[in-house]
Amino acid sequence: MVFLDSDTVLDVRNVSKRFSHNYSRARKQLLKTLWLSCLGRYDKHDQLQSSEFFAVRNVSFQLKRGETLGLIGLNGSGKSTLLKMISGIYLPDHGEINIEGEVGGLIELNAGIQPTLTGRENIFIKGAILGRRRAEMESLTEAIIEFAELGEFMDSPVKTYSSGMKMRLGFSIAIHMQPDILLMDEVMAVGDFQFRQKCLDRVNALRETTATIFVSHSMDQVSMFCDRAIMLKNGVAVYEGAPKDTIKHYMSTSINTPSTHKTKAALNRPFFGDVFANNNKITAVTHEWWPDNDSPKVDLFQTLRLRFSFRLRFKPRELQIGIPVWLVEERRSVAVFPYDLLQDPEIEVNSAGVVTGELEFKCYLNPGTYISTFNVRDGPEFLYRMLNVEFVVNHGPRVYGYVTLPHKWRFGDGTRKLDTGKP
Repeated sequence: MVFLDSDTVLDVRNVSKRFSHNYSRARKQLLKTLWLSCLGRYDKHDQLQSSEFFAVRNVSFQLKRGETLGLIGLNGSGKSTLLKMISGIYLPDHGEINIEGEVGGLIELNAGIQPTLTGRENIFIKGAILGRRRAEMESLTEAIIEFAELGEFMDSPVKTYSSGMKMRLGFSIAIHMQPDILLMDEVMAVGDFQFRQKCLDRVNALRETTATIFVSHSMDQVSMFCDRAIMLKNGVAVYEGAPKDTIKHYMSTSINTPSTHKTKAALNRPFFGDVFANNNKITAVTHEWWPDNDSPKVDLFQTLRLRFSFRLRFKPRELQIGIPVWLVEERRSVAVFPYDLLQDPEIEVNSAGVVTGELEFKCYLNPGTYISTFNVRDGPEFLYRMLNVEFVVNHGPRVYGYVTLPHKWRFGDGTRKLDTGKP
């Protein structure tokens, strides 16, 4: 048993958690462990079996009251598994977790919600699951109902609720538990805009007296909420520091790893579409960011250039080039650069059928990682559609939304002004 100082409420020491790809082998290992424990012996099981992997490995940190820690990393890096060990859903295979006070989780908001019971009845069910007495839940019921904004629906079965209404109910119950340690896993998408602002206000109020662990793929939210951040990669804490520095390390290392590129087509195809090349009509295609195509990184308002070249093996009728851009973190289309070559009288395809050119644009896209495709079409027919190398817009001043347009502020008599993003 480790005694924590007055401010430290969480001490995670060399914690590891393993899982198995093979259920049958995992079951046999469990039976072996139980049998040995019945004989008074303990199977350390230090070596990974052939079907096992570490979801979390040798992670350590401390958290003080009033401090907010951000956890970032790619999907499968171990963030949710670590939170589940802290909340007691999983037990660590190695290491120890020492907690001073009560843990409250905004992890799986619908967990424990019974669809055949009313919203009001579910308040007491969730309270019982969380170890709260009925009298305590009765004193919180009206505040929970008011916060959830479900009105008369509180006396209707939860199975009649929309998914958003269920999330509101789960969030409202969890946030009124007043924990000493608050675990938040991608919960800032609850409800509509006004309800999200109320959630943010409530979370901000709790942060003053509560230690918080915040997991999100939104780098803006991490930089806004957190005092420090840890980056997890393959279950290992590879970087810890100020949010800005941790995010910078994440952007520069995680997104462009070879393993990410190998699986990129399979993972991202649903949002950027298929890749294609008709070699009978177009050959010798190149498209590269200039001057650095290996890992292009730019600052907000900096100029980006994509140089391209290709050879046509036929005479096109409606030759078009398009470069759509998506924000990787949200899988959202944020820009497109189209051009109709045959509508421009100054553009000529030379005698060898070769077209060379360059796209230049000032980057008004807000910080993040972006992926794009280089598309060549003859009318509706795609001739070529392949990925460009991802580019990263570096983090700088705090920004909101997807783009920051050039703008100018004036104050008072107009003598005090600030230009932002001046072309």
